[in-house]
Order: sequence, then structure tokens, then C-alpha cells
Amino acid sequence: MASWRSGTTKQYQTYLAKWQAFCNEHKLDTFAPGIENAIEFLVSLYNSGLGYSAINTARSALSTVLILQNGRKFGEHPLVCRYMRGIFQLRPALPKYSETWDVNVVLTHLKTFAEAALLPIKDLTIKLNILLFLTTGQRGQTIHKLDINFIQAVPNGYRITIKDKLKSTRPGKHLAPLDLMEFPEEPSLSVTVHLREYLKRTSSYRGENTQLFLSYRKPFKPVSKDTLSRWIKEILKAAGINTEKYSPHSTRAASTSKCGSKGLQIDEILKTAGWSNAGTFARFYRKPFDTEEQNFGNTLLKR
Repeated sequence: MASWRSGTTKQYQTYLAKWQAFCNEHKLDTFAPGIENAIEFLVSLYNSGLGYSAINTARSALSTVLILQNGRKFGEHPLVCRYMRGIFQLRPALPKYSETWDVNVVLTHLKTFAEAALLPIKDLTIKLNILLFLTTGQRGQTIHKLDINFIQAVPNGYRITIKDKLKSTRPGKHLAPLDLMEFPEEPSLSVTVHLREYLKRTSSYRGENTQLFLSYRKPFKPVSKDTLSRWIKEILKAAGINTEKYSPHSTRAASTSKCGSKGLQIDEILKTAGWSNAGTFARFYRKPFDTEEQNFGNTLLKR
């Protein structure tokens, strides 16, 4: 159980509970039901309206508990593999977005805010939040884990090291430090300007709380990942982005797509955004890349 991430545990528990109920109903051995009965369970999920991604998660969950002959894993059985190919043909798992929103729309909206030193703490907090999402290309989990103890001022910017385990963390592999570079061409869009101001403003009431983002209302406690997403949604909606279609997580697709279109090397995009390969990135961006080397965040902000 400890080998599962918390997100994996939540996903698996849903289908393992359904599997237990299926076994109780059909009087089956939970751990050795026979390959035919286990596939019938997947069929029942399909008949209930689930698509390929959900059923594939159920397959993975069953692979952790079922015992088959010769030590073969349930998910690798030829009948199971063929069944899953059939599900993909009938209900394919397609990318959530066939296109993404224009980052320039949001950047133009952000430029209407007052300069960082004059912003109310609410506006400063929300603006810094989306600038960090856009200029790092990170997941909400990463931004949520930012800790002021590991934000280091360096020449021309800041370096942020993530000390907690992330979704992409593997043995021998962890997210590289995030480098936030100064952007003197446009202070109203500079993440370093807003981060510096935010650290200064929150120092008076931060206390022992080291998580970067705090609530902008008393008692100024660390906020949840859902709160960061809600702040993103507020900005997107105010900028005119369709938040019924695009979720807060779409900032990741939007920012990395723009950096690709501006000529940033794909290796730099993958390293900064924490992807292990180009497969996910290629789902929403397919243009060729040139050889110009640039910083991710500043590439995003340059017109």
C-alpha cells in the first residue's frame, strides 16, 4: 500500500470496492476469481457507461490483488489486453483539449493591475499565483508545495527547490530547481517583482508558516491546492477565458504551448515542466522547434 501515491490510492479504492461488491454478488474468491470472471467485471464497468481511461484504471487496480496461474499479472493477460484494445476502439481516451487558450489574453489582463507595491494583498496574492503557474509550467501540486525556506535569491532572480515528493518523483529522479529570472522589460508581468513584494508583505504575519501561499484574510493560514485552483479560475474568467471549457490545470498546456511556439527547445520545456518524455506535450503542441535557447518564464512573457 505504501508503494501507491495518495492519488493512486483514491483511484484504486473506488474500483477495488466495486470489485469486492461484484465478488460478493457472484460468490467469487476476491483474489483468485478466474480470468473470465475478472473480465466480466470489466464488462460490467463498460455496461455502466465508463470509458477506456476509467476501465484501464480498474484493470491496474485488479492487477495489484488478483492471483493468476504462472505468476502472470491480470493486466498483462492476452485476453485482458485484447479486451482493452476493444474498449479503446469503442470509447477512446482522447485529449481533453483539442486547442488551448491564448496566454496573451491573460497577460494583457494582468497588465491592467496596479504595480506590485500598490496592489492590495488579495490582488498581489492572486496575481503572483497565476504568474508562477504560467512562468514555471508546473502542476498545482508543485506550486502548493513551494516553501519560503527553499526560495533562494540569486543574481537576476530566484531559485526555488522543491523538497517534497511530487507526482513525477521517482527513485533517482526529482524535479530540478525552478529558476525565476528577472523580466525588466515588463515589471507588471515580472514574477520576481511580485514574489519579492509578496515575501516582504507576508513576513509580518507569516509566523511559523513556511508554505509560500497564505490566505489573504485573517488568520492568514496556509491555503489548500483547491484554493490555488480557485484563484486561477478567477483570473481566467476575468480575462475572458471560458472556464466552463478550460480548467485551472489548463495553464500548464497554455504556457508550455506558447513557449514552444516562441522557439524554446523541447528539452528545456520538458525539464522545466517536469515531464519525462514528449508524449504528453505532443498531445496539444506539434510544431517544430528551433535551436534558440531561452529561459522558460521569460520566453512565455515575450511577445
